[in-house]
Amino acid sequence: MTTQRGYLQALLVEYRNGSRSAIYTLPDGKRIDETAQVIAQLENDIQRLTLHAPPEVSDSKR
Repeated sequence: MTTQRGYLQALLVEYRNGSRSAIYTLPDGKRIDETAQVIAQLENDIQRLTLHAPPEVSDSKR
């Protein structure tokens, strides 16, 4: 889960800093920007993974 959470956090940073966006164009030329919705979903997913993550095991306990 840590890897998955890290990946989502990296995506979130890219959306927030503008290097990634969720904009598409309809056939009639209208542009739809869903970047804010994607950011909100990523935040929710990260929070869910954080709440349900098992406790991390330190190297000394392995």
